[in-house]
Amino acid sequence: MISNTGDPLGEVQREAENGLEFAREAKFGYVVDIIVGQLSFIRTLRGLTPIFSSLNCPEFDEIRLEQHLEADPRLVFATCWYWIRKLQARFFAGGYLSALFAASKAETLLQRLPGHFEIAEYLFYGALARAAHYHAASADEQVRHLDALRACCKQLDAWEQNCPENFGNRAALVGAEIARIEGRELSAQRFYEKAIRSARENGFAQNEGIANELAAKFYLASGFETSGYAYLSNARDCYLRWGALGKVWRLDQCPGLREESPHRMSSTTIGTRVDQLDLGAVIKASQAVSSEIMLGKLIETLMQVAIEHAGAHRGLLILLWGDEPRIEAEATTGLGKVEVTLRRAAVTPSETSRVGISLCGSDPGERDPR
Repeated sequence: MISNTGDPLGEVQREAENGLEFAREAKFGYVVDIIVGQLSFIRTLRGLTPIFSSLNCPEFDEIRLEQHLEADPRLVFATCWYWIRKLQARFFAGGYLSALFAASKAETLLQRLPGHFEIAEYLFYGALARAAHYHAASADEQVRHLDALRACCKQLDAWEQNCPENFGNRAALVGAEIARIEGRELSAQRFYEKAIRSARENGFAQNEGIANELAAKFYLASGFETSGYAYLSNARDCYLRWGALGKVWRLDQCPGLREESPHRMSSTTIGTRVDQLDLGAVIKASQAVSSEIMLGKLIETLMQVAIEHAGAHRGLLILLWGDEPRIEAEATTGLGKVEVTLRRAAVTPSETSRVGISLCGSDPGERDPR
């Protein structure tokens, strides 16, 4: 159900929710167990769970599902998929030890599921977690991690020979991380670029984002801040395009990215980039306009749509009253949801300096009567 091809997460979530509803109605408990964990991972990536580093939410409890899965050996497929999803979730959140624990749980189960594509996801994310944790590990652990990384890279290289579109970016990125660990800086640079290019050309927005983010960490650790923050900004764009707003918000906590990113709105900028909105956003907004009768509810719905698809923390609705712009509504994000407050206030530099997206228009009562 999780797309390995970089499909927009909003679409993937809708498909997962539809599949879950069908499985529950048909009483396919085995399929329900498979989808529930994956759906929680999607929600985490989209920033719809209270804590980005956890799959827990009001509809899902990690511990309870793990106990259920491990109590029934017949659920090997669902259990394996769950631990791989948890591996991915912990990796995106930067919890590399927890990611490696999840990888170890999946490893024993994969031996009973030969030939399934999930082994590629396990190898890829497991390798990246090992590489990220490498310098914090003991000397003995480092030897084991590096051996596992080389074995993974060998397997990905073999798969790349048969299908470079799918595996070229993965093999290059693991190769880049090995080169980084071994101090081969020029090789690491070339591999990062190859991974980014291959992922972009073949539509893997998530892997393009990961490759940019890891390249950013490489350059920042080497003291090249301009290059590092440029790559980090590119990573943010990739995650935003993928729909991983939870990851976007996490990157936005980096002070250097806030200062350097050209995508932050200044106090003199009104609007949002068109390429950050997709057809689904336009349709959703159109449906909101046609279905909402109360003006307050309409404003709330439109602000939620705009914030969601722009990936912003804060947004303002600004209307022109004659020649004077005034703030009519404010939207802020927190705990995985968007809060909208209707208000009327003057537009000041202090109000707009912290805004990520602004929507503007004229007040309906002030339109030219002609």
